[in-house]
Amino acid sequence: MPLLASGETIVGETIAYPTGAAAKVTAAILTLAPGASTGWHTHGVPTFGYILEGELTVDYGEKGSRVYRAGDALLEAINIAHDGRNTGAGTMRILAVFMGAEGLPTSVAAPVK
Repeated sequence: MPLLASGETIVGETIAYPTGAAAKVTAAILTLAPGASTGWHTHGVPTFGYILEGELTVDYGEKGSRVYRAGDALLEAINIAHDGRNTGAGTMRILAVFMGAEGLPTSVAAPVK
């Protein structure tokens, strides 16, 4: 049974894979303590997220906020700045899978909104 199947990000952007360089998939587990945040950032590549533990509230600025809890899967916003904050009582862990290309960063810091 699929966790997620979509051609759009959580904020309605059409998924488009980078071109011009060799494909590179990077997977990481991000851990945030209660109250900690990712800081404002963007992704230049499609990113799949799966909440392994806890609760994450992501502020997408003008696109609103969304709350994700353990077991939730999402295709993260690509070119829209966002900030994720652990709004739960315990540790939050998310598996992030970046579907990028050689030489492209998985995340880029964005100005605070």
